[in-house]
Amino acid sequence: MGTSSSSKIEKDFTDLGEEIPENLIGIENKSNTCYANSVIQSLYFCKEFKDNLLGSKALPNTLTKHMQDLFFLMKSSKKKTGVISAKAFIQQVKRLNILFNNDHHHDSHEFLIWVLSTLDEELKKVGKSWIEDIFAGKSVTQLMCLTCESTSNREELFMDLSLDVMQNTSLISSLNSFTKPERMSEENKFHCEYCSCKQEAERRTLIKHNPQVLICHLKRFKYSEQYKRYTKLNYRVAFPSQLRLDNTLGENDDKLYELYSIIVHLGPGFQFGHYMSFVKINEHWIRFDDDYIERADENMIQYIFGSPRDTGSAPCGYILFYRLANKF
Repeated sequence: MGTSSSSKIEKDFTDLGEEIPENLIGIENKSNTCYANSVIQSLYFCKEFKDNLLGSKALPNTLTKHMQDLFFLMKSSKKKTGVISAKAFIQQVKRLNILFNNDHHHDSHEFLIWVLSTLDEELKKVGKSWIEDIFAGKSVTQLMCLTCESTSNREELFMDLSLDVMQNTSLISSLNSFTKPERMSEENKFHCEYCSCKQEAERRTLIKHNPQVLICHLKRFKYSEQYKRYTKLNYRVAFPSQLRLDNTLGENDDKLYELYSIIVHLGPGFQFGHYMSFVKINEHWIRFDDDYIERADENMIQYIFGSPRDTGSAPCGYILFYRLANKF
């Protein structure tokens, strides 16, 4: 374990007259592994995830086992700050998934969803998986025929909400757009069983069951026909420190979420750039930038909302982790 980032974070807390609240361990970036490092930190500081992982049975040579070893190393460090290598974990990732078996820049959201899915599959082989208990919510898609007003519902589990973004808006606006009624007409008409023909309809998606940890993925990468590649939307999208979900079914009323981690993308596009994570620990925001760790203030959090001009390669909040306030 190294100490290259120790002095800055230690000085930050010394200046505050406070002790470092818990182990803050950086992770070496070996060949563009920032996409993985940012996810590791966000999951490590999810108490429910960390406690369940460290208490789970794991088979040898699995992602679960390698992640357990990594988390144990971070938790058991006698020093409150330092740097570790995630080499063994990354090697196991590359063995399991050919997509990541290279030194390219990868999408942290794609990596996060793959990690949760793989852990879920491995845990089920040795017992019961707890992944869905933490991260899975349930949505209901409602279809109403505009002729006979009959309705049908389809329920689905979700591990995250992937949300469209617009310039100078907010996470609340994106969530409202996600649940906004959509009119199905012309070539998009649906076949109504009661009318026995295609009819205009209204479709709407609502949240039926809240997850313990809500992951909001802001869709900042859009394919450009002009450039024949994905480009980044640096739009300014404000996100609150506390969140109540509107447009949900009755059982979700008054459930409060608190923002505890943010994965940030810095750079011009999907194939290029850098990831880092901001984690809230005991009311302090901490920036984990691979092996560099420092305390962040509210001005920095607002800065990563994005750019109001959508130019350059601004640091932008990309994945937001909210947890139920009364669960942690």
